[in-house]
Amino acid sequence: MTLTVQDHQHLSIDITTDQSICTGAGTLLVADTANTLGIAEVLDEHLAGLTPSAVTHTAGTVMTSLAVALTAGATCLDDLDLLKPLVATGLTRPIDSMTTAHRRIHQLHDHADLVDDKMTRAMRQARTLAWNALGALNPIASATRDDPLIIDIDASLIHIHSNTQNGRTDLQRRLRVPPPVRLRRPRTGSGR
Repeated sequence: MTLTVQDHQHLSIDITTDQSICTGAGTLLVADTANTLGIAEVLDEHLAGLTPSAVTHTAGTVMTSLAVALTAGATCLDDLDLLKPLVATGLTRPIDSMTTAHRRIHQLHDHADLVDDKMTRAMRQARTLAWNALGALNPIASATRDDPLIIDIDASLIHIHSNTQNGRTDLQRRLRVPPPVRLRRPRTGSGR
């Protein structure tokens, strides 16, 4: 499998909202990646038996569409309408009604005790598909014991804002993942 981002430069799609996580191009990238990797099918494979098998709009389709809609600024399941411009491109599958989407989510909720494990397995398979799709560009391919791949998210900040009237930041936390012990980096002001 080769991961290629299709040429969408000819598309003039503006699906961003004031709550968008990324631009329209970013949403296209997420949709194209999910489509190329077959994320809906991976989810359906792992969630089989939790929802009816003879349905057009499967749990995988609804969950994948919801993930793409979140990047476009969706705040709830009813915001799947944000994806209508993407349906025309074939990057997302149409979901005929919000009732259908709600029904799939409720069916998963009815099996909440099983969904967590199944979703964890599905995400693991999706990550494997994504890394493998990179082929020779996969950074793991060149990582060795002496020269490991280190993903450092030391400086990432998480901000959560209250949705209440006149809300201010009610949680600001620094997310720090320390590097491996054998890798020492000088810290300013630490004397080392």
